[in-house]
Amino acid sequence: MSSQKIIEAIDRFLQESNHDKEERVKKIKEIQDFLNYNLRITQLTDKEKTDFVYCIEGYPLSKGQSELLDECTDQRKDHYINMWARSTYFRRCAWLSYLHGETDVKPNLNAV
Repeated sequence: MSSQKIIEAIDRFLQESNHDKEERVKKIKEIQDFLNYNLRITQLTDKEKTDFVYCIEGYPLSKGQSELLDECTDQRKDHYINMWARSTYFRRCAWLSYLHGETDVKPNLNAV
């Protein structure tokens, strides 16, 4: 489908709301949010995409982390696992805030 056909389909969709300004504004904002999200995802580098996927699905443990867990007591293991889980959660929040346009600042890849 060409861009022009998509634009025409959006225009027809919006014309359905010509009678209701608030509804039309809501539809435009939804379309704009969808396009901005997809634009931001598309503009991510391969390294950024990988980091985003990892923060959604979970980061694999590094060799050092695995060795650390092997040497820990169960209580210490729980501590490290909770710490890494919190870190991943906040990283996920940072990515989603960026992708949804709440901030223009991408998460720092050097902080992983």
